[in-house]
Amino acid sequence: AVVLDPRLRLGDVEVADEDEQHRVLVEWNDTAAEVPSGSVVAGFEAQVVRAPDAVAVVADGVEVSYA
Repeated sequence: AVVLDPRLRLGDVEVADEDEQHRVLVEWNDTAAEVPSGSVVAGFEAQVVRAPDAVAVVADGVEVSYA
């Protein structure tokens, strides 16, 4: 399309047909998930209670648990 009309803006070039656009934007992007209520801090505190010995952070080969 660009070779046929060099004035064509790249943003105006359709690189995928309708079926492919639907597949990419709707089917493959079906990532809806319930968002838990509460703050990040509250979620962290709940994880501490749920699994205090689980690894919370790894840095420079050192693991730190939630406890």
